[in-house]
Amino acid sequence: MEFKFLKLRDLQGKTPAFPVDGEVHIIYVPEPDTSNMHKAGAGRDMIKEILSYYLCINKNLVRLHETKYGKPYLAFPVVRHPLYFNISHTEGYLAFAISTSTPLGIDIEKVDRNVRLQSLMSRFFHEKEIIKFLTYTDEERKKHFIRYWTLKEAFVKGIGTGILTSFNSFYLTRESDRTYCIIPNKKELQEEYSSWRIKSVPAPKGFICSIAYCPS
Repeated sequence: MEFKFLKLRDLQGKTPAFPVDGEVHIIYVPEPDTSNMHKAGAGRDMIKEILSYYLCINKNLVRLHETKYGKPYLAFPVVRHPLYFNISHTEGYLAFAISTSTPLGIDIEKVDRNVRLQSLMSRFFHEKEIIKFLTYTDEERKKHFIRYWTLKEAFVKGIGTGILTSFNSFYLTRESDRTYCIIPNKKELQEEYSSWRIKSVPAPKGFICSIAYCPS
């Protein structure tokens, strides 16, 4: 899978091409007014704006619906090819990913965010991952925790279940330097999960971002 990084200004006033087969576009949008970052509808408005550039229509014409688990998808206009996208935001940045060839999930987090490592590890991470975390220094542990959080969050968003899929119901194994495979606790999910990969991708300074995709 190839990843192409864009800025919002790369889309504005132009007719951007959709990602080709085997390609994912990732767009980071800085959010100067952090007080608005988590307001209801802010993410949906940005999805509409970005999609409007690709679709060459006014953003008010873009219609989004949601799956039963809340994952947004394009309802109008109807396009002739599959269109997959996902969005994530944290204090200071929004991340958007779009593809025509693979379902997607994306998550971005701020590195210096305050986290209660001990309680969160025991609640949200698999025992195999907790054992690994305990080998790190305190400083390393926080960064690795946030990175693993983005990896797992991207995956559950990718499969469309979100928080209904518990983080400790699966664990990650490293396939290459920045790419991970998913191992579920339940054997019946092995075939479904085995086709997915999660990759830690370059992000703005002070942030960590991961993207989940299903290349098969």
